[in-house]
Amino acid sequence: MNIKKMGLGCVVVLFVLVILGALAGGPKPEKAPKEYRFPDKPDKQETDVELVVGEFAELEGLKVGITEAQRTTAFSEFEKADSGKEFVIITASFENASDKTQPYNPLNLRIQTAEGQVLDYYWFNPRDDDLASGDLVTGGRISGSVVFEVPKEEGHQYILYKPNAWKPDRLVIQIQ
Repeated sequence: MNIKKMGLGCVVVLFVLVILGALAGGPKPEKAPKEYRFPDKPDKQETDVELVVGEFAELEGLKVGITEAQRTTAFSEFEKADSGKEFVIITASFENASDKTQPYNPLNLRIQTAEGQVLDYYWFNPRDDDLASGDLVTGGRISGSVVFEVPKEEGHQYILYKPNAWKPDRLVIQIQ
């Protein structure tokens, strides 16, 4: 066999492989757009898991839910919300659904206002069941309250649970 025939054969094989690759990688079927449970929420993300109070979902090995959300303008005559604001007190529940120890932390919970502000929790919690941080072994459970001070406003507010700053995954719980 001569070198010209081998070269021509390699070119033909390469050409056939390119054509087959183009046919196999043809038009991809379009992915249906995600249907959002809260279509009016600003900052919707493809990976959001949307819930309401009383529902649970698993994220990063923890089954998480907000079991209660209450509002008040004062805890006592000495601890009152600033003018135009109110306190939102939530009860968050965590259960380790994985086979390894999982951390939990109130810092992973934030509140998004109807106007799009994202706020951290309030420094003072008068309740005895204040949620602290810690770890849960497999099957372990914890519940506790977290307080936020938010503007009094019309529209929906959302609790955002995002346990990993490096990943977009989060739970979005509508509370109003």
